[in-house]
Amino acid sequence: MSGFYQQSTIAAMRIPTRSMTIPLSLSLGWVPNSLENAIAGTWKSFEGTMSLERMDERLEATLVVSYTLQCDCEICGSLISYTRQFEATLVYLPFSLDPRKSRHVKLPQTVKDLERISHQVTLDEDQLDVGFYDNDTLDLSMVLTEAIVLDRPSLLACNEEDVVRVDEGECVSFPTEGQKNTHKPFANLPDFE
Repeated sequence: MSGFYQQSTIAAMRIPTRSMTIPLSLSLGWVPNSLENAIAGTWKSFEGTMSLERMDERLEATLVVSYTLQCDCEICGSLISYTRQFEATLVYLPFSLDPRKSRHVKLPQTVKDLERISHQVTLDEDQLDVGFYDNDTLDLSMVLTEAIVLDRPSLLACNEEDVVRVDEGECVSFPTEGQKNTHKPFANLPDFE
């Protein structure tokens, strides 16, 4: 694999307008750390591509990945295997919203000063799905981590669609209204002596 891809950062203006594709795998130096930052566990397999395209200063990253990892259920703590395939597109713009980075804008000293520059530090709704890069450099590691975090379920548990429980037994279930509470959260404490 090219030494160019071994670096986790790329100069924004080096990304061609016709796009470039970076093959992703566990053997790529910065990928394992990115994955561990996204979901802690043992990554059994990971492969995919990251296509980068530049339109002036606007960067678009399209990721197509598939992976399997073993981690703990976030409800009961049992060992689970999570297998996922997804495609995601993330958009990045240069980080220029911070008024302290502009020599033309003074830091606000009063509430009136803050109101005057509030349009420079407030994101509109259509900007909420946009990420930012700083110092004219895009961190590919951050892009990969962000894509996986945005795709994963909010709670990675035994009952999720792409999850197979490795440990025997069933996941802890909490009672719904009208059901008797059979959950005993401290039942296994004697086992931890």
